[in-house]
Amino acid sequence: MNKIDFCFALKHHKIKVFSNIDDGDLVPSLQTTLHELGITTLYPLQEYLVPAITEKSYDILIESKNGTGKKFGYVLGIVNHILQIQSQKSYVKFGDPFAVILMQDIERSKEVIGEINRLSPSTKVVKLIGSDNEINFVNLINNEERCVIVGSIVKCFKLINCFSHLLKRDIPNANFIIFDGFEKLKNSHWKNYIDDIVKKSFATKNENQIRIFSSDDLDDNDPTMLMEQFSIYKYVIMKFHDSINTPLFSNGLSNIIQMKEQLQEYSRQSSQNDPKIILTRPENKIVINNITNNQQFISNQAYYNRPELPMGKPFLIDEHSKFVRRSVMSTRMISKFVRPIPPLSMESYHTARIVKHVTKRTLDKETFEDLIEKENNKFDGIGVVKNFEIIQCQIFDLYDNLLKILKNITANTESQKILVFIENNIGCIYGSNLCSQNGIESRIASKDSHEQEIKESIKSFLNTNIIVFFIQNSLISTSKYIQNLHGHTIISTIVNEKMNQLQEKKKYLGHNSTNGGLLIKMLYNDIDNVNVM
Repeated sequence: MNKIDFCFALKHHKIKVFSNIDDGDLVPSLQTTLHELGITTLYPLQEYLVPAITEKSYDILIESKNGTGKKFGYVLGIVNHILQIQSQKSYVKFGDPFAVILMQDIERSKEVIGEINRLSPSTKVVKLIGSDNEINFVNLINNEERCVIVGSIVKCFKLINCFSHLLKRDIPNANFIIFDGFEKLKNSHWKNYIDDIVKKSFATKNENQIRIFSSDDLDDNDPTMLMEQFSIYKYVIMKFHDSINTPLFSNGLSNIIQMKEQLQEYSRQSSQNDPKIILTRPENKIVINNITNNQQFISNQAYYNRPELPMGKPFLIDEHSKFVRRSVMSTRMISKFVRPIPPLSMESYHTARIVKHVTKRTLDKETFEDLIEKENNKFDGIGVVKNFEIIQCQIFDLYDNLLKILKNITANTESQKILVFIENNIGCIYGSNLCSQNGIESRIASKDSHEQEIKESIKSFLNTNIIVFFIQNSLISTSKYIQNLHGHTIISTIVNEKMNQLQEKKKYLGHNSTNGGLLIKMLYNDIDNVNVM
């Protein structure tokens, strides 16, 4: 994987920066539209982002405060590409989407859709927002001309995993895939969606595809490490800052000298691996961070009221990373990351509304509760932890590790009932699908399930000797039926779960003389403070 090398002061810069819209490589019709809208110049951030997109040479990670023009910048670049394609004689109206723009915020989606309609009213937009059934979205995508898909990352995940056999368009093969609000999507269970969608885009082997990750604030995350995960070819990292929250130097000249000595010392230590560090005033509205060989953009506004010497930026001596962490993924991790996920089929897909062996008989309250009590009486003891295991793993390796655990537990046993607590319903569906593909019986219960569906899933769980039951964690407090279940093994995959919440799951444990009482916690970091026995 190659990073883009940037030269100082833009002398041989690979991105042709422009400010006036007439100076850039924009199609004439788009220039006319911009003039009609009264837009003649770009914001400082857009001067770099727009040409970086129009050149279509590398993936982009852009970080800047909200309201600095990121959305309009990437929409402008994408619309320019669409108009270029549509003007070609060989243009085919129907095909895979031009772009897929995903986020978790409905309001952001509406803003993006508004910008597209403003710049190119003729461009078809499919909105993945609202409570419509997924089949309606499938029909929209199949029947529209080449379009831009904008909306929920969750709905997109469902479409490409659960309805791919109905889609006539290859969504992951879009020319652009954009993740807006990346700082939110890269955390917790949201990262599962990004991992899956990026993997599928890798599998298309579309060398012309550009991935854009738009973020308001990545906090202490290493952008280089993130792009090593989510990019195959070349990429560029842009960091814009429109203000300085803390003074660069608080104790006068002594701190200036100390900073320079630290930087010079780092330069000597890393001279074989990294280019020489440059401390200078910004020229042409740009500061180059040559430590990482990446480009750190800062508009002129960032340098108002700045001291005279030296004109670096605290990112050059990042306290958290001890200057710079050069993160390189091992060949094993890369091959594991890009490994395609086995295709889903409706036959093996366990939604709350597609449950195998559903009986038509309606269970009355007394009969159902008696059935649960009868099964619970088969355990010698309830609520006792006989064995406790911690499985530490990365979130994108969660389901691979979970599958290995389930295979191991269910092998060579006559009875094994397993309760797996998952953060969201999509995770339940995904886990159940993996079990089905590997010959393990499973059921799910989520907040999307009706009461009768939950009952039928529980009945299957009670009547099957070896089975996995995936339960959305929030059902613990809302479903009285779930609260009365017990299993030989309890597995919790909840991120940032508090100790008291983990201890509460002990009550679901049952054991016999030689089986049961096993509690497993996955994705837990602070193992020193664990005490559930």
